[in-house]
Amino acid sequence: MRSIIGRFLEHSHIFYFANSEADPLAGDFLIGSADWMYRNLSQRVEAVIPITQRSLREQLWEILQVALADQRQAWVMRQDGGYDQLRPADGVTGAAAIGSHATFIESTTKRWAALQGYAG
Repeated sequence: MRSIIGRFLEHSHIFYFANSEADPLAGDFLIGSADWMYRNLSQRVEAVIPITQRSLREQLWEILQVALADQRQAWVMRQDGGYDQLRPADGVTGAAAIGSHATFIESTTKRWAALQGYAG
């Protein structure tokens, strides 16, 4: 399990199961929005939903690739339930170096500028 901790306090979850499929988009994608902690699972109903539309699966796959590359804001769960924070190695670039949130801000800014007709 990987947690991305940073600027945004949202607790979105993407669940991906490859199910031995060669094409990553043929696996199972589910999304949800809760912290899966004891108090949340025992005192209220939390749900996840499957994503079946291919274009949405493509977007989720892109998000997962950025999150899995992140070595700045990512924490990885150990077998004992504790977490280790990843650190970017010298010389790495992209999401690994700047983190998921900065990567998504950068790509959204570029898309927005393109939609508005701005260069850059």
